[in-house]
Amino acid sequence: MHLVSPVTHRALHQKGRRLHTQDGTESYPIVMGVPVLLTGGDCADWHREIIEVLLWQFPDKIEELYAKIDWSLPNISPIYIEYISALLKDKAGILSAVRGYAQADTAKWIIPKKGSVSVPREEIERFRRRRRSRKAAAARVASVRNNGKDGWAVYLPAYVEQVHLSRPSVIVELSTGAGTGTAAVAGKKAPDCVMGSMDIGFGCHGNTVAIAKYLGLQDTLLPVCANFWHMPFAQGSVDVVCSHFGLDESREIGVTIGEVSRVLKRGGRFVNVSRSSAASRSFDLFEPFGFTREEMVEVCKMARLYGDTQGLIDACAECGLALEERHVFPTARERTGEVVISVFLRK
Repeated sequence: MHLVSPVTHRALHQKGRRLHTQDGTESYPIVMGVPVLLTGGDCADWHREIIEVLLWQFPDKIEELYAKIDWSLPNISPIYIEYISALLKDKAGILSAVRGYAQADTAKWIIPKKGSVSVPREEIERFRRRRRSRKAAAARVASVRNNGKDGWAVYLPAYVEQVHLSRPSVIVELSTGAGTGTAAVAGKKAPDCVMGSMDIGFGCHGNTVAIAKYLGLQDTLLPVCANFWHMPFAQGSVDVVCSHFGLDESREIGVTIGEVSRVLKRGGRFVNVSRSSAASRSFDLFEPFGFTREEMVEVCKMARLYGDTQGLIDACAECGLALEERHVFPTARERTGEVVISVFLRK
C-alpha cells in the first residue's frame, strides 16, 4: 500500500523510523511500527465528537473533563451532562453553541496539540496492551464469525460480502476502533488484497496488529494512524473504502466523504455501516435539556456530524458517490437501533 503526504499528497519514502517526501520538506514518524500521518494541528487521540462540538468554545474545559473520566465506567453520560449544564446551561445555550460552531473555522482538530505531531503516552500504553492481547484478538475474530448469535453480528456477513463483492485489491477501512469490522473484513479478504485500517486513535492500532498477527496477515493488514479529513492515499488509488460505525463517531462528515470520493477509483465502492439515526447513540445527552429525537438529529446535521442515513446519502451525492444499495437490519440492542448498510459507487 503506497502512502502519501496527508497535506500535499506527494509520495512518501521510508528512511529509518520516518516517512519523507522526496524533496525532504515533509516528514512523518513511524511509532511502534505504525505510520503516524497527522498534520501539526492533529493529535493521535480520539474523544466523543458531540461533546467537542457542544463545548468547542471551552477547549481547556474539554481537556479537564476528559482527565476526570474513568473510561472503564459503563455509563459516563452523567459526567458529560454535568459539564454541559455548567457551561451551556440549557437548550437555548446548546443551540447557541452549535450555531456558533457551524459558522466557525473548524479546519483543525478540536483540541490541537502545540508543535509537532505527538502520540500521548496513554495511547502508546493502550496500543501495547492491545497488541499483546492475542486472546482478545482471537475472541474478536471468533465472535465476528458467529454469524448472528450476538446482536451486532446479524449484519456482519452482509457487510463483509459487500466489501469483497468487487474482489478489491486495495481496501481502506475508516475507524479501526475495537476491531470488530477489521476482523470481519480482514478474515475474508483475498491473500493478495492489501487492507489499510485507519484511525486517529493510536491505541486502536494495537487491535489491528493483534488481529493481523492472529490471522497471519502481517504483510497485508496494515495500521495507519491518520485523520479522515486528510487521508494519506493518492487520488483514485483505492478499490473499496469501508467503515463499521466510523462515520457515526466522526466530525466534519462532508469533508470525510469528500476524501472518500477522492481516494476511490472510478467505479470504486464505499460500503458504510451506521446507525439509522444519531439519536440511537447520543440522545441521552440531549433528552435532559428538552430536545426531541428529531431536534437532536437536526442539531447534528447543523454541526456537520452524522445525523441519519438520508443525510449521509445526500452528502455522498454531493461528492459524486451514488447510492447503489441499502440494507436495514434490526438489532437486539435498543440503544443501537436499526443498523443500515449503505453501498455507494464512485461515478
